[in-house]
Amino acid sequence: MGKKENLENIDLLKSLEQLMEDFSIPDCLREKTIKILETKKKTMSDEEVYRYLEQLGSEEINTLPVDLMNEKWLQSVYASDSEWVEEEVDFFVKASYEPFDEKVEASPPLIRGMSQNAQKSYIAISSNLFNIFSQIDDIFYQKKTTKPTKNEDDFSTPNKVSRSLKVVFGNILMLIGYIFALVAFILSGEEGMGAYLTIYLFMAMLPFLIGLFLLKDVTLKNFYKHTVFRGYFYLSFIVPIAFMILINFDQWKKDLLYEPDFILLHLASNEWISVIEYALFAILIISTGYIIFQRKHLKKLLLVFSISFIIFAGVQYVSFKDYQAIATDGVIHSSFGSKETYEWGEVEGVHLYGKTESFGTGTSRSEEFRWSFEFHMENGDTILFDPFSYREGPIEESIKIKNKMETENIPMKIEPLTEEDRTLLEVGMDYEEAELKEEFFKLFEIDSF
Repeated sequence: MGKKENLENIDLLKSLEQLMEDFSIPDCLREKTIKILETKKKTMSDEEVYRYLEQLGSEEINTLPVDLMNEKWLQSVYASDSEWVEEEVDFFVKASYEPFDEKVEASPPLIRGMSQNAQKSYIAISSNLFNIFSQIDDIFYQKKTTKPTKNEDDFSTPNKVSRSLKVVFGNILMLIGYIFALVAFILSGEEGMGAYLTIYLFMAMLPFLIGLFLLKDVTLKNFYKHTVFRGYFYLSFIVPIAFMILINFDQWKKDLLYEPDFILLHLASNEWISVIEYALFAILIISTGYIIFQRKHLKKLLLVFSISFIIFAGVQYVSFKDYQAIATDGVIHSSFGSKETYEWGEVEGVHLYGKTESFGTGTSRSEEFRWSFEFHMENGDTILFDPFSYREGPIEESIKIKNKMETENIPMKIEPLTEEDRTLLEVGMDYEEAELKEEFFKLFEIDSF
């Protein structure tokens, strides 16, 4: 009976050995693997050997035979085939987008305690055997349904074509996932969050997941653990959402602070407060990325995230009501929760002045004319509203301020434009509507250039 079982297995093991040779598996590993399987075949049927190899192929580096996890043998593999080991580890790390340390962390505890050379050998061996064992279906069912002939030496060709097609379509679908994630982000400003989520889920996330299932050995139960998916989720969802918050935060804050009698509302936190806010926000986004990608130092990363979030929330709470406003009854200045209102009778005068400002350096250098309203109070306080620029919104706001000053009989000094200012504005006005130009002339009380 034992001989019959051996004969049943002989074709399977020969096919497996031939496949390992086709994949340029080193002799020491090929001989070791076949020797282990020859021992197994003495007590296993063809079906049982197949199931055993299928299990190894489906669970990747966590269920390799104990004989392949001997440190001395792994070190000997590195000593005899170090070039092959290094190439395989480098390829595997690049193909899976996971760092070597993370691969080691996912290995059995026995491997994590070994030398680095032994660990590298194990990663190289496990990744190659996974590829070999994952093709066991083709070997087994071909053996059961067809009779081998002399012309069927290259049994793996159909499988190679199939894998190539899966790689092509998988990469295309994942690329589509990134493209539509970008499209969703671009359209979110005009179409809103509902449209963003719809496009992201069905036109970005869904194709990406299909591509991931084609390319990687993942299931519905574990796909979210894969580094490729975590990277996509971070870059396509977490980062864009963070940018949306950053872009819209000031407007959301204005909407909450706005009151019906406000003619103009400007957020007016101290510069160092803004720097702290942006720095903390950046730390939150970066630490979120580390938490998603890193398995090591998770507690420390969560601590950094928690502390940054608490400080960020505290800064927002303290500076939430930092604003300046021109209201029906006067000028309002609020800082760190302390609100002061200057009635119109306390306003001594307003100074309107502008200047041409430069931004950037070299080829990216640009110039823009900006202006400010400086309110001088009887008690010596000065409140500055700036900057305003040559655009429809700022010009409309400026006209409202000027009209209010005229209504309240507040003296307004308007600084004349320089020749440099006029030259810059004249060029820019050629690209704007005539009505906007007239409003600007009205603001600075000039007839023309």
